[in-house]
Amino acid sequence: MRDAEEGKRGQAHPAVQQYAEWFLRERHRLLRYACGQLHSGEDAEQVLSNVLQKVGRALASGCVQLPAEEMEAYTLRSIMNEATSRWRSAERRRKTESLYVSCEADATEDNDEEAAAVRWAIRQLPPEFARLITLHLWEEMSFAAMAELLHVPAGTLRDRYNRALAQLEQVLKDNDLP
Repeated sequence: MRDAEEGKRGQAHPAVQQYAEWFLRERHRLLRYACGQLHSGEDAEQVLSNVLQKVGRALASGCVQLPAEEMEAYTLRSIMNEATSRWRSAERRRKTESLYVSCEADATEDNDEEAAAVRWAIRQLPPEFARLITLHLWEEMSFAAMAELLHVPAGTLRDRYNRALAQLEQVLKDNDLP
């Protein structure tokens, strides 16, 4: 009995297996669709990977019952949702970065309230987040260079950087700062 249970654990859920097979057959077309949504091959690959993982988990847990004829529509909608989420995150990041960069450019004037507010907000962040913002925006280091310096994968640094910018934005908002 125990051997039978262990054998089942090693096998993929039938719905996940069916979806994975379909996904492999359609991956090039799905990647083209994702590229059309994002205009970046690297982002499209990341979105496609995220969608595959999310749908696979949902199928395996039984949260989603996906008949074969609905796989394409569900996957395309998931790609579009993931691409939209990625675009919104990028827009928030660009807005926060532009504020930060403009404040840093004006930081030579000690009486500039906006620059002082951003510097104060950065000091309120955890040191790891403040360091990432400083290295990427002030020192203009790429994520690859920061990864080498900090001995952390570049993807992990991107995630932390995005969280740092979100936290910086929240600190500014919570304190009614520009």
